[in-house]
Amino acid sequence: MEQERNRREQAEIYGESLDGVFGRIGSSLGLTQAQLAGVIGMSPPMLSQLVTGRRIKIGNPAVLQRLMALQELAEQVEAGAVDSDQVSDRLAEVRSVTGQWTLTQPQSRTSEPPRGAETAVPEGIRGLLRTLASGQDLHAAVRLLSPTQPALARFLQVYGLDGPEEAAEHYRAHRKP
Repeated sequence: MEQERNRREQAEIYGESLDGVFGRIGSSLGLTQAQLAGVIGMSPPMLSQLVTGRRIKIGNPAVLQRLMALQELAEQVEAGAVDSDQVSDRLAEVRSVTGQWTLTQPQSRTSEPPRGAETAVPEGIRGLLRTLASGQDLHAAVRLLSPTQPALARFLQVYGLDGPEEAAEHYRAHRKP
């Protein structure tokens, strides 16, 4: 069946089928599919096609970035790091994510980083990590790496799972001048 094949392909791309991703996020944040579609900037019929396996991939990078932000928010809600009364404000923040790509400009060793680089770089790393692994996979990797590779485990924790403030602080503390 084509839809089952498409779901397997989604699992290869995203770590699990999108019906699981959307279902977990919707359940954790109390969102219907239509509300979820509105937050990530996708039409409800398109989201439905992804859920049912009629379509395989999310083609819009901004939508994918908002989906990753929602996945992170859902994990924070589940972990108790974000209270339910904060969810609507955080959903508004996710809606505002533009998904714009940034280009890295070469810098001399004595120049200051470009304005916004301290948050753009960590967010770019977060996006990359989240395209490679789900939050659940990142948690598992952190647990496995902590005893033998604590610095690498901390990197995955900070950039893949923690909030943007922690990532920006870690980046400031560890970047080379």
